[in-house]
Amino acid sequence: MSVKLNLTHTYIADMVIVLKAPNGNVFNLDAVINRTGGAGANFVNTVISSAGTTLLSAGAPPYTGTFAPDAAGATFVAAGFTFLVVLHHLPVTYQM
Repeated sequence: MSVKLNLTHTYIADMVIVLKAPNGNVFNLDAVINRTGGAGANFVNTVISSAGTTLLSAGAPPYTGTFAPDAAGATFVAAGFTFLVVLHHLPVTYQM
């Protein structure tokens, strides 16, 4: 399985990118980037593939090339219609 991304964003740690299988299983494609702060911009012709040899977390922005997924579930099997979900997740800060 592989997913190719072209995503422009100034701070990728704000993004949540997951695959959701028909049975409800969710596979987080950018889990490690978000945990490590994710400073940097863009996915440019980024392929996340079970055939990748370099972990996505070992790359650097703009993430270009083929990477192995960091998250458990690299053997994710999408039997049926699978959703690619990309969300902008930015914590709200209030100032008084």
